[in-house]
Parts: sequence; structure tokens; C-alpha cells
Amino acid sequence: LLRDGAVCVNFSSEKNFPYEVRDKASLFVPSIGKVTIVVLLRNLLRLIQNKRMDDVKPAEATERPGTLEASS
Repeated sequence: LLRDGAVCVNFSSEKNFPYEVRDKASLFVPSIGKVTIVVLLRNLLRLIQNKRMDDVKPAEATERPGTLEASS
């Protein structure tokens, strides 16, 4: 299912790519470390915690029959 020259990065601490992936991939990372996974999760939690609801502004929309389009 991979195209030739695909970039394959396994974001897991387990090596779960089959051996054939190495033949098709232009860049192959079989697994990343547990510390890298923890740091990625920490950064995601910080991003979620720092996002304030008053900073989020929904797009204005006008409803037409069968569609929902943003107004310009």
C-alpha cells in the first residue's frame, strides 16, 4: 500500500513496520524513543491547556438550502 519513495515514521515505541517497508521508503524510522513520545504528549497537553475559549472565534455562516457557507 506504500508508494515508492514514501517517508515512513513510526510514532510508537514498538517496531511494527514490516521489513518490506525499508525497500519502498525513501526515509525510514522504525520507531522513536519513549522520551520522545512523552515530550510530544507534554507539548500537546500544554497546547490544549493554553488555548482559551475566548480566543476562538467561529466563522460567520449563512445557511442556504442544502449548504452551509461562510460569508465573505
